[in-house]
Amino acid sequence: MRVCQVFLPRIEPRCKPPIALVIGIVAKCIRWHDAIRTLAKLHRIVPKNVGLENYGRTSGFYDRQVKTWTTICKAQAEQVDVDTKEAVGEIPHSGEILSFFADKKSQPKDRGTPIHGDYKIDNLVFHKTEPRVIGILE
Repeated sequence: MRVCQVFLPRIEPRCKPPIALVIGIVAKCIRWHDAIRTLAKLHRIVPKNVGLENYGRTSGFYDRQVKTWTTICKAQAEQVDVDTKEAVGEIPHSGEILSFFADKKSQPKDRGTPIHGDYKIDNLVFHKTEPRVIGILE
């Protein structure tokens, strides 16, 4: 349960929280844990083993991400502040970060695994009575 420390509110020792609050926090923590476990399982899929060898791109993921984020960072830097009427400028260190990931030596091995472009709690289907993921929505 060490992962859950981030989600637990600080409760004063002399204060006894309602049991429903405690149960709700624990259930939410377990749901997040299963969401992470499910994402890890998705990334372990070998496309060829499940008939997806011809679906999507099998390489170049990091280069595509760097290109996308470079475009986004540039557009964001050019946005004009409403009050000062000046461009907001580059996010500090974004250029360094993008350079790091653009360097092939910094990139992990490109395995060509399935990636969900919008993986979040809202796109997961949980079991009705158990805190486990039973589906991922695209």
